[in-house]
Amino acid sequence: MRKLIIAGWVGVALILGVMLWPASAGADSGEPDLKFAGDVPAATQAAVRAELRRLTAFFRDRLGAPPLDYTIYVGPDLQSLNDIHQQVFGGEPPDWLCDRTDGAKAVAIINLDCRNTTHGLLQSHSTIAIARLAPYASLPPMPDGYQYYQRGPMWLSRGSAQYLAHAYDSAQLSDDERRAIALATAF
Repeated sequence: MRKLIIAGWVGVALILGVMLWPASAGADSGEPDLKFAGDVPAATQAAVRAELRRLTAFFRDRLGAPPLDYTIYVGPDLQSLNDIHQQVFGGEPPDWLCDRTDGAKAVAIINLDCRNTTHGLLQSHSTIAIARLAPYASLPPMPDGYQYYQRGPMWLSRGSAQYLAHAYDSAQLSDDERRAIALATAF
């Protein structure tokens, strides 16, 4: 019960935008290790690196997150990521795969053939950050019937990830864009 309460407070801290990083979560010493698989043009590599820098700066500056050590494999299509997926996750990736992250293994795969690479980077970084705050093994088992989320409350991981995605997207908007959205949704 104590672990569930602690996990709940971590989720509340994420929702409020105030990160409570335990000492063990700050043990990472570097930035994500970005590796490209297949033929990714230099301009695309530069754009992905720039987006990852913006993302890590947002987590650091707005949320107080320490640098997170993990590996991101980025490929131009699913075929270029096939071998990596088999090594990391076992088995071939599904045809629809855009991104996949394993917080415990600290690894992510991003398929550039999908529409929104920023979303994949953000989702991967959020998953790793949440895994550092509330490691999977530390969460209590959930009741039967939760095949995919067998430990910890689903709102902790999915709700926190949604908050982080919204906060990051909102931070990228100009003041004029924010006002336009506010006016359009006011009535």
